[in-house]
Amino acid sequence: MAAAEKALPAAAAVLPAEERQDLIDSVGAQIALAKGDPSKSTRRWPSLPKRKPTMRRRRTNRLGTGHRPLFLKKPNFALAEKCALRAVALSKEKEGDKLDTLARLRWLQGRKAEAVQLQEKAVAAATDSEMKGILQQTLDALKKGSCPRRRSWPTRIAEAMERRDFLAHSAAWLGTSLLAGCAARPGTARIRPITHGPKFHWRGYYDKFLFSADDRFVLANETSFEGRSPTQADSIRVGMVDTQDGDRWTDLGGSHAWNWQQGCMLQWVPGSDRDVAWNDREDGRFVTRILDVKSGRTRTLPHPFYTFSPDGRTAFAPDFARLDVTRPGYGYATGADRDPWKLVRMPADTGIWRLDIATSRQRLLFSIADAAQLPFTGPAASAFKPDSVHWFNHLLCNTDGTRLFFLHRWRTPAIGPASARVR
Repeated sequence: MAAAEKALPAAAAVLPAEERQDLIDSVGAQIALAKGDPSKSTRRWPSLPKRKPTMRRRRTNRLGTGHRPLFLKKPNFALAEKCALRAVALSKEKEGDKLDTLARLRWLQGRKAEAVQLQEKAVAAATDSEMKGILQQTLDALKKGSCPRRRSWPTRIAEAMERRDFLAHSAAWLGTSLLAGCAARPGTARIRPITHGPKFHWRGYYDKFLFSADDRFVLANETSFEGRSPTQADSIRVGMVDTQDGDRWTDLGGSHAWNWQQGCMLQWVPGSDRDVAWNDREDGRFVTRILDVKSGRTRTLPHPFYTFSPDGRTAFAPDFARLDVTRPGYGYATGADRDPWKLVRMPADTGIWRLDIATSRQRLLFSIADAAQLPFTGPAASAFKPDSVHWFNHLLCNTDGTRLFFLHRWRTPAIGPASARVR
């Protein structure tokens, strides 16, 4: 919401003065509702003749022109038309979703022949096969005399649109793909480096919480070399950048358990505004460090972690030593021979571990042998064999902590070292 509020004035600035407030009111109504204040939303929209409202909750907060949320009481088709036309012009009629929005608007305005023509252009402009299929279904429906609800785009399309068109689709039914063009204009976003040489810095893995709760501090790894794989002897420093104090670097500690892909799992502990966690090595074993950045107190847990539950009370981890052999670049160096065929193929004493953060107790949650007993339902050519080597990687909790996701991978000698398969 904060990002939308900050970007809204710049987006509205491209409209004629007499239309800016309408756009600000429209998007502001949705922001107010999202913040839990429907009173502001309803005050922005006068009463409308009664009709049964519908609302579909969408993952990426996108609503088509034909979808009227409960809080949109009075559609402003004039403003919607100008926004949609502007979006189509900015995209030079080369983006199917923009043309689809305008086509739906034309249909609601009663200009059905023009709607069909625009939808034909939308289908022709779509470059993704899945999007083209969805747009074609809409075109078929328009030709038969109805305008269907806009379907949710396939996940990979939605994610791309979300990155590119955050403001466009948060503005919903207005056809404010306009905002995407505004947000992408040169000069509206400032980018700066927050770390500097001569040492090298990088972030941890994509699913880690690197920003503090107040968005002021950013966690990062620091090393003095690059261009080769780390060994047992190599260490990195971990620290945080104060983005409100000249990007000042504060050193938090070090790690001897890390890789280039994921660093040392450096992150803020979920639910805490002061605890930072990362993996390290102590007396030949992998451990977890949890530092209270406000008091300076550090706890050491006798086991490593990969991911936390959303409440920060539980952590989960695979066998990082095994992972270093089976998937170099994701495990932690031990000095062992990286020959996967020398490993126990499907051990029962290692796999995914559950770690209680409060008590430091760890237990084996799901073994590799357990996974190897589950029938493989994919293509027969990809199935694991009795002599396949198995491992786990990429653990992640769902948002309420009731499910743990992970990848079960394996390699088969007959196929060779490049035979990695996954489910």
